Amino acid sequence: APLGYYSVKVYDGKEELSTESFQVQEFKPVETEITVHTKKDEYVWGEKLEAIIDGHYLFGAPMSNAEIKWSISRSRSSFVQGGYDDYFFGAITDDYYSYRWSYATVLSGKTENLNERGLLDVSLNLTNSTSESSTLIIEGDVRDKNRQEVSGRKSVIVHAGKYYIGLK
Repeated sequence: APLGYYSVKVYDGKEELSTESFQVQEFKPVETEITVHTKKDEYVWGEKLEAIIDGHYLFGAPMSNAEIKWSISRSRSSFVQGGYDDYFFGAITDDYYSYRWSYATVLSGKTENLNERGLLDVSLNLTNSTSESSTLIIEGDVRDKNRQEVSGRKSVIVHAGKYYIGLK
């Protein structure tokens, strides 16, 4: 389609049901990147998660003072120890499908600005009343000067405790 603005209308007979507008633009490659770094890849509930979100242009310059929307979300996870495939580690439940397909819960989040170096320090005390192993996703979203949304994320495991008991 040629570049420009378009509208689509849906009719039922003579009655207009819906209208949607959109714009066709030239392709613009992404010029920025967001990365998330944590001190560790695995934590235990009770520890403190510390992360650095880094926004920079692909040519190397930092995204100084850019607005970033970040969040840390949690979803259920399970623990499997290599070599113990016939063992079960974790809570035993009758509702297998709700455990496997649980939704993420946002634990923390905010809209802030990256510093002059294009960095933002994020931390969260890992307190959890459910005491179950979880996956945390740390995510940052920035809109660049071309109004393109660029995201970066990292997932980490949070163990229910320092030790697991396996049932066979």
